[in-house]
Amino acid sequence: MFCFYDNVTIFFRNIRTYYLNAIFQVLPVSLAEVFQLECNLKFPSVQAFARVSDILSVCLATLTPLTVTEIFNAVNALKAEPEINWQEFVNRFNMLSGFLVRRGDDTVMFCHNTFR
Repeated sequence: MFCFYDNVTIFFRNIRTYYLNAIFQVLPVSLAEVFQLECNLKFPSVQAFARVSDILSVCLATLTPLTVTEIFNAVNALKAEPEINWQEFVNRFNMLSGFLVRRGDDTVMFCHNTFR
């Protein structure tokens, strides 16, 4: 229960004011709905989410945190088409800044385990 309360309060503290009218019509009642709402605001279209879905897949599938270079190599290994370059990867990776955190040992992990 505390995890849900904590995430909802953090979410409403960080949200832009012009979203408030739409959000109060769909107030989240579970932790899953908090993450759903946050993802819908961060990725307003399917194309926006598709750009980062491979990065999310790699980060969620790993059992240990990876470095950014390891994530880059794993994402490129998933692709049958030409690889994405480093700059494009960094742009996509930065879109996930609210979900991923960099640890002291230079690895990356999700900011909260309930995202798994």
